[in-house]
Amino acid sequence: MKSRTPLVVALAAGTAAAAAMVAIAQPATAQPTSPAAAAAKASDSAKSLVAAKPSYLHASADDAFVQRPVIQSAGMNYVPFERQYKGLPVKGGDFVVMTDAAGAVKYTSVAQTAAISLATTPKITQAKGASVAKALLKKVDTVEGTTLLVLANEGAAAKLAYETTVRGTNRAGGPSRLTVDVDSLTGKVLKKTEHVSDVAGTGTGWINGSVSIDTTLSGSTYSMKSWTQPTMQCQDAATNTTFTAPTTSGATARAPTGRPAASTPSTWARSRRPCCPPGSAATARTAPAARGRSGSA
Repeated sequence: MKSRTPLVVALAAGTAAAAAMVAIAQPATAQPTSPAAAAAKASDSAKSLVAAKPSYLHASADDAFVQRPVIQSAGMNYVPFERQYKGLPVKGGDFVVMTDAAGAVKYTSVAQTAAISLATTPKITQAKGASVAKALLKKVDTVEGTTLLVLANEGAAAKLAYETTVRGTNRAGGPSRLTVDVDSLTGKVLKKTEHVSDVAGTGTGWINGSVSIDTTLSGSTYSMKSWTQPTMQCQDAATNTTFTAPTTSGATARAPTGRPAASTPSTWARSRRPCCPPGSAATARTAPAARGRSGSA
């Protein structure tokens, strides 16, 4: 999926990356002097454009649009919109209208690639949709909620889906906050997004004893890579390969050649030098239990 550009467009919508950037030519106009005036002009221009329903918005007769607050950056204004279809939220249907300081529309960024046309009556129950999501975790602590919505993935036909977010433990034994979209007609998983990707592990340091070690989760594998300092990685001295393991516990830093190791090697790969220098950020600081980065599958 192509990224929205410029960057602030993605920040404005806060959802799927855009599929198309459409340039719109308008005559130059005098620039208003205040940010508030620029925001008001941007809002009015965006409303007028959306009301006209140009073809690149892929708007159906059953679509409605909810405008969000204007975001301003470097003299430009970004007006995000969320889409609804027959009263249901459309995931992937958001878009952004960009204007200059005078309110002249310059670009639109639209994620959706086709107009929506589907029935909005599910064939499975909300409880069934939630149970499919819960089954993806080893242990469920909390179900945040289940919502009926329209899923408009880029390049694919829109689907009526139940979206459930669950918290608990994944099948690898790590923490998870997982959002799952389940087809409301068939019960098939359409999309899942893991919001936890960075986890603190534990281990035995060569000098410092028991320590907390920053790790990064990818799928079901943890790598000894700091989530705050990406260049700080614990690697094999011979291959320059970052150590990985299916769990976050039991890491052991071994001493350089000729010195005794602090403890026996564990599931982490064995190194012939200290895994993390004494007193470094990776050995001295305790990271939060989980971070909010996300990835989708």
